Amino acid sequence: MRTLLTCLSLLALSAAVAIADAPTRPIPANATIDQILSALKTRGDTLRDFTAHVTMIHNDMTTGDSTTDKGTIVFQKLSSGDTRIRVNFTDHIAGDREFARHHEYMLADGWLRERDYQQHLENDQQVVRPGEKLNLLKLGEGPFPLPIGQDPADVKQQFTVTKIAPAKGDPPDTIHLQLVPNPGSEFEHQYLQIDVWVDRASAMPIQITTEDKQGATTQTTDLNDLQLNGPVNASDFLMPPIEGWTITQKPYGQ
Repeated sequence: MRTLLTCLSLLALSAAVAIADAPTRPIPANATIDQILSALKTRGDTLRDFTAHVTMIHNDMTTGDSTTDKGTIVFQKLSSGDTRIRVNFTDHIAGDREFARHHEYMLADGWLRERDYQQHLENDQQVVRPGEKLNLLKLGEGPFPLPIGQDPADVKQQFTVTKIAPAKGDPPDTIHLQLVPNPGSEFEHQYLQIDVWVDRASAMPIQITTEDKQGATTQTTDLNDLQLNGPVNASDFLMPPIEGWTITQKPYGQ
C-alpha cells in the first residue's frame, strides 16, 4: 500500500499555483534548512485541501522502461482531524503509446478503495484500525514522505536534509531539498533518497522524486494547476455507483 500511495504525493512541475491563505512571506532563496522546514510546517498546519491535475512517471532503472499516468487528485483535511484523498487516473503512456486507461484510488474513513474500470474490479482494504484516524500528512502514517506540517526536529530525526543548489531543469522559483533516511529510521529500508522541490511563494512541495532503496526504480509525481484551500466538497469523494463488478473487501489485519 505504501508504494501505491507514495505516487499520490504533493507535486507540480512548472505549476500555476493559486495561493490561498499563504502561511508566510515567500521563502528567501538563501533560506536555511531550518527556515525552510519551519515554513513547510506552517504550510501543512494551514492546509485545508487541494486539487490538481496529477502526472506520475515511473522509471525502471534496470530495464530503462518508463510509464506515465495522468489524471486528477483531490485532498481534504476534515474538522475531525481525519484526512482523505482521491486520485482518478484516466490516461496511460507506455513507451511511445498513449491510450485511455481508467484507474481510481480513494483513501477515506480508514479504507483504501481501488477501481479498475476496464476490468470491472474493485479492491477495498481497511488500512486503519477501526476507530482510529488517518493523518495523511504525518511522516510514517500517510503516503507523503514529505516534511509538510511536520516539526522540523521530527523531520531531522528521520532524515538527513540537504539544500541542493539550483540546477537547469528545476521548477522555477523553487528550493530543492534532498532527504536521505537516517540509519534506524522507518524509511531506511524503503528509500535511498527523496528529492523535494518547494515553491517559494506558497511554501508547498511542488515536485517530488523518490528512489527506492535498491536504486532500481524512481518515481516522479507532478501536480499541475494546483489549487490550495479552495472549494472542496463531500461530493468530490463520491465515486460513481457500479453494478456487476467483482468486489473484494479485506478488513483491517487481513
